[in-house]
Amino acid sequence: MAKVMRKSQKICIRILSLGFFILIFSSLLGWHDSIELKIYDFFLKFRPKGNSSNSLIILEVEEEVREDGLWPWKKEWLPYLVNYLSGLGVKAILVDSSLKKYIDFEHPFLKSPPTKTQIFYPQENSLDFEDRDLILDQDGKIRRYRLFLEGKKSLVLQTYLSYMEEDLSFPFHKEFLINYDKNKYSGVERYTYFNLVISIFLSSRQESPKIDFSRFKDKICIIGMAPVVVNKSYPTPFNLTSPLEIRLQVLDSLLRSKFLHRANRWGNTGILLLLSLLSTVVFLKVRRSRRFLFVFLFILSYLAISFIVFYLLGFWMDNFLPAFSSFYIFLAITIYRYSAEIMLKKEEKKKELAWKLKQETFINNNLVTKDVEIVIKTSFSHEAEGDFFDIIKLEDNQIGVLLGRASGKGLETVNYITKLVNEFRLQAPLCKRPRILFNAVNNILFAEGTKGMYATCLYLLVDMEKRILSFANAGHEPLIMASEGKQEINLYEALDSTPLGIAKNVGFFDQEVGLNKGDLVVGFTAGVVEIRNREGKEFGINNLKDIINQYRTWNVAKLGNKVFEKIHRFSQSQGAHSEFSLLLLKVKEEVVKEKETVHERRKTLVQQMVK
Repeated sequence: MAKVMRKSQKICIRILSLGFFILIFSSLLGWHDSIELKIYDFFLKFRPKGNSSNSLIILEVEEEVREDGLWPWKKEWLPYLVNYLSGLGVKAILVDSSLKKYIDFEHPFLKSPPTKTQIFYPQENSLDFEDRDLILDQDGKIRRYRLFLEGKKSLVLQTYLSYMEEDLSFPFHKEFLINYDKNKYSGVERYTYFNLVISIFLSSRQESPKIDFSRFKDKICIIGMAPVVVNKSYPTPFNLTSPLEIRLQVLDSLLRSKFLHRANRWGNTGILLLLSLLSTVVFLKVRRSRRFLFVFLFILSYLAISFIVFYLLGFWMDNFLPAFSSFYIFLAITIYRYSAEIMLKKEEKKKELAWKLKQETFINNNLVTKDVEIVIKTSFSHEAEGDFFDIIKLEDNQIGVLLGRASGKGLETVNYITKLVNEFRLQAPLCKRPRILFNAVNNILFAEGTKGMYATCLYLLVDMEKRILSFANAGHEPLIMASEGKQEINLYEALDSTPLGIAKNVGFFDQEVGLNKGDLVVGFTAGVVEIRNREGKEFGINNLKDIINQYRTWNVAKLGNKVFEKIHRFSQSQGAHSEFSLLLLKVKEEVVKEKETVHERRKTLVQQMVK
């Protein structure tokens, strides 16, 4: 189960990492700007504008002036207008680029105004003529204004600084977010050139003019062609707007110090990462049934906070990518949990199948003859670990006993040890020596077995005619032997520590010992001695030897039960889910030399009669 969870976590981490990389890359490169701009336009419609600056006057020319200067105005009407406005005490005059063909760059009223009024107009071959100060976004709308053109201050910025008579009142950036007013001219005094000329004429005749000239004192006057005359406009968040109107909005924002700011790429990326981390923590702790509601509320809360910050502070931060990242994390976690549950269910089914297969396969666990009594006692784990065993009767009154443990657990391990035991049953009748059997089975496992798997193994060949025990040990636990009438217990370690299936053509070794009445042979898997109690102490081989020595006279079935009882009592149920196996072999009869001689004589007589 732990492996399955780790595998699912790795998959989830990879997916999340790939998604985060794409989101961060998109945030840094601005791939999502087209969506963010639409959200910005939506937010801007609800932002309060307040009153426009009372320092602005706009003067619009509503008719085209003939180039010959005969009608309706003189050719030099613009310099004379600038001169007249200067006389009214206007503090600064901005001539819009829409009047570029009427600007006489050599006229003395423009080059050297007779008053202190500051006059700003596009210079010849200036970038202001091309509306380069207006920045077009991806969707073709103008939301930003360029305060600097090739390192030089724009006309709007020069006008503002001249009016404020200082250079440090605003942290000038290269780009400026325009705080649009959907009502355009709300609060701004607006006059036409025609009404101004009529008012001048009436004033010269001592009549009441249409315009109060005293309102021009200490103001900024913007002169430009009326939008109805200039067949040129740009899309903005609200509607089509002329360049003159856009520059008016910029100047008004500067004068009122009502600036809009957008978080830079790194700031938005930091917000994205923080929100992603927060949403990951929240969604992992929320139950699956409530997760969709939480992601909806989470995204809604972020958008609400973003809107409030923009509404009150004029600070614009990304909305689409953070919201999308939260939804993406929700999907990733949901898929991760769902896939993990499916994998766990599949793993449980595999475990159940492996456990049943092992229960049905490894049933040959005892053998009783007139000469020997063999019992293999196993505590099966539901995890289906790698313990295996088998007992097979061979020719010439021989018995083969197999005990071992394979690496891993689960269905793959059960299939591996099933193949191993099947090969053992096929090869055992053909191999007269344990080492020969090991060599044969090892080469088959190396060639056909599951890559990366191996098995430690102990094989006993009991020859009851000769009363000899031959055995080979392939990296398994030692063999224990207790002889009748002797207090000492012998321990036979493996002569070769190489397990089966690791390498080809391994040279295994045989060992032989004689068998007498009452001799007890004990084999075990690693789980017997490695099982731990609550204090973390191992059961150990010495405890096993003491139990065997104490109860060696008991029959093997009863002795096996006693060993298991001691193990469970020691582990205090800590090893309830561990798998371990115990092999007990006890000789029942004594060898009588005379019987062997009589047997040999009878065998010789029968052979002679046959001849």
